[in-house]
Amino acid sequence: MPDPSLLWVAAPILVMVRLAVMPFFNLMHGWWRYTGISDAVDVLKAILTGSVAFLVIVRYGLELKVFPLSIYALEALITFTLLTGVRVL
Repeated sequence: MPDPSLLWVAAPILVMVRLAVMPFFNLMHGWWRYTGISDAVDVLKAILTGSVAFLVIVRYGLELKVFPLSIYALEALITFTLLTGVRVL
């Protein structure tokens, strides 16, 4: 498990990447009342794009190779579940 201080460094980067990617997939607006499969696909595209960007920034930009690859995958899965769950509810 990575050092908790590394998580504090990576968390703001992840939030900025996620917020920067969302407008490109029209996730910042729209009627949540009329959520459908196309919205879930847009969320999936945004999550995948953000996860790849985050991986590249952290692993190759900052050269922090102590993060296991499973953290990137689990974070993407949890984020997808939360974003689609909020829209469906």
